[in-house]
Amino acid sequence: MMQQQSIQAFELVKRDLGKRQAQVLNCIYQLGQASNHMISNFLGLEINQITGRTNELYKKNRIHEVKKDYDGHSKVKVTFWGIRGGYK
Repeated sequence: MMQQQSIQAFELVKRDLGKRQAQVLNCIYQLGQASNHMISNFLGLEINQITGRTNELYKKNRIHEVKKDYDGHSKVKVTFWGIRGGYK
């Protein structure tokens, strides 16, 4: 269970993001770390709606690469994203 202070801090960080960016960021926050396919499945969106948003969030320094590993969807290693700033 998240503490109220953490939730409030996270909400402040999301304010300058677009709707999809905020959805992707929130998904990563909830999962702790996630690949683009995991985010796509979680949100019920096509992968092409996710990859652009993770790239934008990465360029905005909101998320970072946690690791490269297999996610069960691909035969190659993929990037797992995490929230930058210590949220998870």
